[in-house]
Amino acid sequence: MDYARRHWGAGESGGIVGCDLDSRILRATKEPFTALGGEGLLFRHVKTDAPGTRTWAERHFVAVRNGFTFDVSTEVAQDQETLPAYFQGVLASWRWRVPDPSLSALGAPGELESIDMISETQGWGLAKGKVLHTADGGAHWETVTPPGLVSDPKGIESEFLDAAHAWLVIRYDAMASEVVFHTTDGGQTWVESAVPRGGNGLVYGGCSRPAARGRRASGPLRPR
Repeated sequence: MDYARRHWGAGESGGIVGCDLDSRILRATKEPFTALGGEGLLFRHVKTDAPGTRTWAERHFVAVRNGFTFDVSTEVAQDQETLPAYFQGVLASWRWRVPDPSLSALGAPGELESIDMISETQGWGLAKGKVLHTADGGAHWETVTPPGLVSDPKGIESEFLDAAHAWLVIRYDAMASEVVFHTTDGGQTWVESAVPRGGNGLVYGGCSRPAARGRRASGPLRPR
């Protein structure tokens, strides 16, 4: 199925948001491009997976708005030079929405690390040790941080499954285990447990990586 990914990151880097640790870039180009109601950059990356068994290309439109870097991307065949029609439709139909002022009251955009929209109305955010939730498409945000989560941990891995279910894996330098938080009611209550980890940083039964400035949200992206 043809689809586009959307990525949000705090700050004004103007570069691609997120980091794919399982691939490497073979060739890269960029050029000025106008879309989503403003100027930005259009990137083309030809990439390969770690074993070198698959090669593909990614197109990213990246723009900076109101202290956020906004990235819309799609995957195409490595020899495809033109933008796919569906991707052009996404860029022509969508418009940037100014971030809700309530995010600034929570320490964003300077501390906002990620926004994951599950649907048109439901979404989650991370802001330097805070967990945020919206039920109205980002018009308003509620703080739903687990009581046991301290601010600015060493590493945090998140998985937001839907509007109600989410998992967080937190790493602190001084602990020999990683703390797992799980909610089934949109962050109103959380269950906390500790999971042992080895000296290499791996959680037994999963994995953890340091918190990154930006989180990828994948899935069909359709014009409003």
